[in-house]
Amino acid sequence: MKRNDQVMLGVITTAFPHQTDAFMHRNPSYFWRKLDETGRKRGVRVIFFSPKSIDHSARQIKGWTNTGSTDTPNWKKITTRYPDVAYDNVFVHLAGTQSVLAARSLFTSKHIPLFNPAIGNKWSIEKYLRKQRDVRPYLPPTTYATSPHTVERFLKSYGTVYLKPLGGSGGAGIVELKRSGEVFAIRSERFGKNGRLKTTKDLAATRQFLRQLLSKRRYLVQKGLRVTSIDHQKVDYRITLYRDERGKWRAAGVTPKLARAKSIVTNSHAGGKKTTMDFVTHWFKQQHKQPPSEQLLIEAAVAAAHALQKRTRKLGLIGIDAALDEDNRIWLLDFNPKPGRDLLNREMLYKAADSISGYALYLSRHRSQG
Repeated sequence: MKRNDQVMLGVITTAFPHQTDAFMHRNPSYFWRKLDETGRKRGVRVIFFSPKSIDHSARQIKGWTNTGSTDTPNWKKITTRYPDVAYDNVFVHLAGTQSVLAARSLFTSKHIPLFNPAIGNKWSIEKYLRKQRDVRPYLPPTTYATSPHTVERFLKSYGTVYLKPLGGSGGAGIVELKRSGEVFAIRSERFGKNGRLKTTKDLAATRQFLRQLLSKRRYLVQKGLRVTSIDHQKVDYRITLYRDERGKWRAAGVTPKLARAKSIVTNSHAGGKKTTMDFVTHWFKQQHKQPPSEQLLIEAAVAAAHALQKRTRKLGLIGIDAALDEDNRIWLLDFNPKPGRDLLNREMLYKAADSISGYALYLSRHRSQG
């Protein structure tokens, strides 16, 4: 199956640039180059292909690969056999398209190891992780918002809550509710077609708002945490994890994210921006406060990744968002099996590429495992 004992890793992607031919010959992305480079060191050949470029009748794929060397690359579009291992690198919003589903079905039927599969919506992940003893302490109180009454109960207990869409990403649709007596402040940074939402309502109007909201979309309700801030900007942390050539989890890095001033989310779509652990550590020390521990953040994230791996064996990478409250306690807030690489610097991107090529080799040798 393998030519010259070389493992072929097929990267399923829809992220080809415009005018692909000219771009690829000139300068493919840094990550693609490093995935090719680290793969070569392990005897892994990497080919990038669209799910629409699979020829099911001929049992072939058409995609881009480096036919030269690392120092003298020569990227060409070739037609070749099915890969030995496939990496699902399709954007979340395209994951349900017909061509992507067909590609997944094909590789599964051919017993070709495929990572990174979907891991479920936020509620299924929440229910599963809450049963894991090592992870439960890191999860803030959360439940499925079945009715306005459920949200009211959380508001009564915690004063501030967040409503999170089960299938949301990028901070879209997240709503903050704060109770002050019989007045409720409602905010969202990315709410429907109108963008930001900021209003106050009495109890009756809030119940009506919740009835309308919950009738259109499924939500989680989560306790509002008093997370640490830097100059009135909330800060949370993206821990990006990958599995390596031994199938073990390793961190590509920890990236702090700063919200726009007084914003409720740190996502870049809502004006947030990434920064560095050095910057955050320096700021906390200037304020004579205990800085966050990068190692403890990674340990918490790895505990969750290990737990999710038991349910989804070929989970090969994940981005986990964490925050620290004012008591310096770590909370895990979100779990993304297709984390964007825009939060990674070049050193982190290299680690990510190195881990992916290593994990591909691992899967080629342990096809029935994960």
